[in-house]
Amino acid sequence: MNNTFTNINKLSIFTLLLLAMLSTMSNVAIITAVPSLKEYFKDVANIEFYSRLMITLPSLAIGLLAPFLGHLIFKFGKKRSSVLAILIFVIAGSSGLYLDKIELLLASRALFGVAVASLMIVATSLVGDYFPVQMRPKYMSLQNAFAAFGGIILVTGGGALADIS
Repeated sequence: MNNTFTNINKLSIFTLLLLAMLSTMSNVAIITAVPSLKEYFKDVANIEFYSRLMITLPSLAIGLLAPFLGHLIFKFGKKRSSVLAILIFVIAGSSGLYLDKIELLLASRALFGVAVASLMIVATSLVGDYFPVQMRPKYMSLQNAFAAFGGIILVTGGGALADIS
């Protein structure tokens, strides 16, 4: 984050990078927890299917709802939308700690996908708001590098947390 990004302060750039990293984080915890999930719900019929659905359901929600969420975000406001999406992200993302029914866990994963889609939309649209056209490719490169590095850290950390339950 050098002086090339003069129109925006470094804390704002860092915040945008963290927002973008949340989408990388979206499947980390669940992927590492699938074996434990299958064991915990071994008496549930079709648990193999449900456990795979746990991984893909957020992506399905993102794909189906993102176009509509974009319109809602621009009506509701980006700041409010991002705060609400982060709140939903935290509640739905931590639902494995307090939900004990597979159906509720699946619903929370779908809601989690809505939060991730909202954060992706906000993070991308803020790039257009904050950076002049000639600076966007440089920032997007930084964002991709940051997300990739964050993914390595988060996958490793998620695996370690899954090992200790």
